[in-house]
Amino acid sequence: MSMFFRNSITLCSRWLMGGVHQHAETFDIYVIHNHSLFERRTYLEGRFGAHTQVNFIEIEKQAPELLDELYAGINRLSWNSKCEGLWSPPPEPRVLSSAEIACTASHFYAYQQFLKKSNKEWLLVVEDDALFQTGLERRIQKRINLIPDWVSALFVGGGFEHHQVSRTIGKYKNFFIKHHPATNTTVGYLLRRGLVERMMNRFDHFDLPIDYELAYLLMINNALVLHTHPYLVSEGSKSTYQSSIRG
Repeated sequence: MSMFFRNSITLCSRWLMGGVHQHAETFDIYVIHNHSLFERRTYLEGRFGAHTQVNFIEIEKQAPELLDELYAGINRLSWNSKCEGLWSPPPEPRVLSSAEIACTASHFYAYQQFLKKSNKEWLLVVEDDALFQTGLERRIQKRINLIPDWVSALFVGGGFEHHQVSRTIGKYKNFFIKHHPATNTTVGYLLRRGLVERMMNRFDHFDLPIDYELAYLLMINNALVLHTHPYLVSEGSKSTYQSSIRG
């Protein structure tokens, strides 16, 4: 074998290895899970597969103290201040249910754990009623590779049709650019690390259910939010499961 041929093989191998490295996943997965709903965890573990690292957040087991620390009950002033400019008319202030408190606290615990334990650029949060086809990780990474640095959040799932809950102000490739409020439930979404850091730097408590609370945080952090079209994840509580939040 000639020196040129051996060098060509070496260069090709390095290029292929570099290509694989470039397409390695740039996100960590955190699942918001009600620990009593075993069948949902079994479904998600099967969908993600044995080789995917999935972090299941079970707040009642892992950090039950946060349920009282992060939610102190109804605060009408804070509630109305957060809703101002997002919804007209704003939702009426109310006490959150125990399931809503657990779910919302779980999302913030996932943000905290991501910043503490991960060095990835993106955080993927999936709720345990998410429905999707196998290979979600690959499809999400393909979308991440398409978006520019100025995008801070990407919703890969939703509970409603695209235009039912948030206004589309533009399109970029196969994404919708969303006006605030920019959430569509929180069944499946990605946040860039820098945004999670900014959110948590000024966070001390929540007043609203997570989809509203996150909408507020996206707005005050001036986050540019995209939604995949079509969505890759659907909300099972609207089609398959009985909601563990709404009863």
